[in-house]
Amino acid sequence: MLRYNACMRRILRALRSIPDRLQPLWLVEKPEGRARITLRYPLALIAFGVVLVWYIARPSPVAAVATVGLGGILAAGYGWARSMALGLSAERRLHYAAVQVGDEIEEIVTLRNEFIFPTLWAEFSDHTNIPGYNLTSVRAVDGQSSLQWRVHAVCQQRGNYRFGPWELLTGDPFGLFSVTLSYSQQEEILVYPPLAALPEQILPHGRSQGDDRPLHQPLQAESMSALSTRPYAPGDPLRRIHWPTTARHGAPFVKTFDPEASATLWLIPDLDSAVQRGAGPNSTLESMIILIASLANRMLDEQLAVGLIAYTQNPQVVLPGHGKAHLWQLLRLLAGLQASPLPFAQVLEHARTVISGRARVIVVTPSLQPDWVSELYRLGALSRRSGAEVLLMDADTFASPPEAPRPATAGKSRADTFAVFLASSGIPAHTLRQGDIQPNPASYGELSRWEFKTLATGRAIARHTPRTRFDGSQKSGERGKPKRP
Repeated sequence: MLRYNACMRRILRALRSIPDRLQPLWLVEKPEGRARITLRYPLALIAFGVVLVWYIARPSPVAAVATVGLGGILAAGYGWARSMALGLSAERRLHYAAVQVGDEIEEIVTLRNEFIFPTLWAEFSDHTNIPGYNLTSVRAVDGQSSLQWRVHAVCQQRGNYRFGPWELLTGDPFGLFSVTLSYSQQEEILVYPPLAALPEQILPHGRSQGDDRPLHQPLQAESMSALSTRPYAPGDPLRRIHWPTTARHGAPFVKTFDPEASATLWLIPDLDSAVQRGAGPNSTLESMIILIASLANRMLDEQLAVGLIAYTQNPQVVLPGHGKAHLWQLLRLLAGLQASPLPFAQVLEHARTVISGRARVIVVTPSLQPDWVSELYRLGALSRRSGAEVLLMDADTFASPPEAPRPATAGKSRADTFAVFLASSGIPAHTLRQGDIQPNPASYGELSRWEFKTLATGRAIARHTPRTRFDGSQKSGERGKPKRP
């Protein structure tokens, strides 16, 4: 009985190892990716088994022809498919990249065939998520040759985008086997939001007094003594951890300092998906992103320290900083922001744990719900020397199609009435409508697109080209400097 059980275990292990032993027949590992061979019609293999049994059981010329013919087609198809799995390869290289909305993206795609016979069809399946960019196509290439072409598109929307992964699908001429070459390489590209010229009445620098005025000092430093402590937030430097408080509470706490060197401005957008209106570039979300980016650019020019708090799936905080180098950190965060289901009242409640007592707070929201006003009032009381103010997006003007004005009182829209309510609560507010924020399409320098000029001889030459992906400025992550609109 023991010998029988041991024998059965060996047989089961041998049966389980059959797929692993046969794996090299249908899976080919390559340095640039993996190639998988798949039998598209298993019925053909079953038919071959049937005619083979027929020929063994009752040999006849018909059975022999059927066995040899069907077996030869299967063998030829598999041999062709395996040769393409070994000899066919593809490469894609990002040649021109975008840095701002309106720039042109261009990619060079190369298909190589080292097999002696031609590839009759090769289908590219791309998972790139850039709007309007599509590599998907079907190509053919001769034996022992290569084919190269370009794919390009104008970037229409800010965001953090991904090139890849992608697949190449081909097969044998009989259609029995398919070959899938999978490429897992991915490359990210960041498209910054455009900047805009802002109305002077919404800028906070004109109302700065006392401690809110920037102090022109050669060095910016923290005071020697901390004002208080608060819970650790993502982005806080480890050198600010207050170890006694951390040990007492069992959770990390950081020190908050008196900002002696300059005034501080915090920007808080309302990303609640329930209050957003419009779609695409004409939505409240995109207008808020452009407004906040432009405010940050302008206030940094005024030598203020600017910080940003945004809550999507996770809290994202950029601590206040100075200069154009700090602007790139803010823009990188703004480029990837999307709407989230978190109510704005909770965002302001969490913000109280981050913002110090001498900072000015500007919130941007299309919401007309009063639930977040009390949280903002507490936040303004916390920043007692500077206060909080609201830039209110008139959501009715962003609707698609635009909604008719629904005034609560004669001559005033709902947003204007809500701004009056905020002002009566001691919170300055300004209403912005669709069209008040006009983005500059060339915020970071001249747009990078293909432009050609025709000479008198009829020859066309490139007068302007997109930004090269591998130029020197790409290494630093700053291709051009943001200009003040």
